[in-house]
Amino acid sequence: MVKLEYHVLPDLEDIKRKRKKLGLTQKALAELVGVSQSAIAKIERGKMIPNYILAKRIFEKLGELEFAGEKKAKDVMNAPVIYVRPEDSVKKAAELLIKHKISQMPVISGGKVVGRINEKILLTKKGEKCGDIMELPYPVVNGETPVSVLREVLAREEMVVVAGKEGKVEGVVTRSDLIRV
Repeated sequence: MVKLEYHVLPDLEDIKRKRKKLGLTQKALAELVGVSQSAIAKIERGKMIPNYILAKRIFEKLGELEFAGEKKAKDVMNAPVIYVRPEDSVKKAAELLIKHKISQMPVISGGKVVGRINEKILLTKKGEKCGDIMELPYPVVNGETPVSVLREVLAREEMVVVAGKEGKVEGVVTRSDLIRV
């Protein structure tokens, strides 16, 4: 089975805005990404459309500079992760929430997040096993994700799972963790 990955880039018009916000000249950005200053100028004026690889390289470099020095998910995550498996009983999930004084946790199978359990789910759904009542999984980010990005995600979600290579769960970040930061 072929795994397809899709990456969405910001608008090309954002290059100039981000470059200026960072205090970079066109020449400095060009040197950082390995192109000529005139290529950056043409891209910013809409006279040249870069190929995907070049556009990705430009946005990655701008992102690195924008978030340099900012704390990352790995700096604020909680580990080890308290979780249940789909085959665990709902009673076990409730006991873990109470024991650890938490209100939510991921459901993990094979080292990857497959669902979520929280107090509301336990109160409103019926089932014997966690897999019977779990809801869609929490968003997953890598350890290098900047805290400012986590804030945006946690404005809509209760928790974010931090995963390493091959999606193996390493920690979690909640809204209260960001309040402490």
